[in-house]
Amino acid sequence: MDNANAGLTEEALATIALENSGRAAALWALGASLSADGARPAVVAGQGGVGAAALVAARHLLNWGLAPRVYVVGLHERLREPSAEALRLYDRIGGRWTDLFKMEKAEEAMAGLDAAGPLVYGATGDDESHRATSIADMIAERAGSRGNSLAVTYSVRSRTEPPTADTPRVRVVAEPRDRETMRLYDSTAIREYGVPSLALMENAGYWAASGLWRRLENPRETSVAVLAGKGNNGGDGFVIARHLAWWGIGKVKVYLAGAANQLIEDARVNFDYLGAPNVPHVEITEERDAFAHKAEIAEADWLVDALLGTGLHGKVRGLSAALLEAALGIEKPVLAVDTPSGLDATDGRIHGMALPATATVTFGVPKLGFELEEGPRLIGELRVAEISLPRKVTGATVVFDDD
Repeated sequence: MDNANAGLTEEALATIALENSGRAAALWALGASLSADGARPAVVAGQGGVGAAALVAARHLLNWGLAPRVYVVGLHERLREPSAEALRLYDRIGGRWTDLFKMEKAEEAMAGLDAAGPLVYGATGDDESHRATSIADMIAERAGSRGNSLAVTYSVRSRTEPPTADTPRVRVVAEPRDRETMRLYDSTAIREYGVPSLALMENAGYWAASGLWRRLENPRETSVAVLAGKGNNGGDGFVIARHLAWWGIGKVKVYLAGAANQLIEDARVNFDYLGAPNVPHVEITEERDAFAHKAEIAEADWLVDALLGTGLHGKVRGLSAALLEAALGIEKPVLAVDTPSGLDATDGRIHGMALPATATVTFGVPKLGFELEEGPRLIGELRVAEISLPRKVTGATVVFDDD
């Protein structure tokens, strides 16, 4: 993997990997909790990447309404990055924790855990504290003797696993919001709470990829064409392509409406990351190129529409319009990312043209335009994904189902 490309750094990889590791641990804990009639999960975190991933899991569980018991090995003031930042974020969204800085207190905490409750632990010690290391060793030993514990793993080279029939499904129930409110939610989560924008994009892409994967009868023989714009919606599409490739989809290819060197910020990071699972891509830099690739796109079993997101408020133009027009004549099922391209997320009107979706995975809350004008006709089956926007911001309710 070439990290010299703009945007793709070890720091960016670490943010993505922590989110994926933490979400996977949280989903395991959620499944174990549901199987035990809602038994309260516990999380124990220490230093390093595994400690940070455990705290990311705690953040997800709290945002899903499970209120985990959270313990920090040693004194929380002694945590180093990335665990320290993960704890600060957990604190900002309303999480509570307890320091375990004495052995007797740690033993009492372990003894007091719900026997049926799942335990997630990344309880590494501290090179500068023999006591913290001894506590971490004790917790790891106790956790190993439980039948319902999970040791968090973490690596910047880690990959996600495809959802299975046993993987819990998480969705959001909330009042529909308009375009400007969604911008406010995103900016509040990032600027005031400190949720990494890359984490939001990673969660969005994961849940959209998961939604598509579950619809496929034979994923490993399925081909997918991802139509991507140059903004954050396209960035979500790149994440979807990467997860599908990691999971062993038959074929996935990205068609970018524009030149890669025009991508910025998170979209650029995730475009660069397509090289890790060797996802092929085409850059559509002339309008005629879109129609030149139409036959190839039409061979795909599914189209992923990640061209234009909720920020659209004017007529679809340029390369996005050309690629959208080419896709309109292809009679294949379509997964819309956040909103069908061309649909106004606020008033439900079409801006020139729009691509009807078989299904739409939208992020954070449903959009007001889905219920107005052309919205009901275009969105298909709707699912609202929880992407780690704090519930204190959105006022949403998170539910679990098997739909």
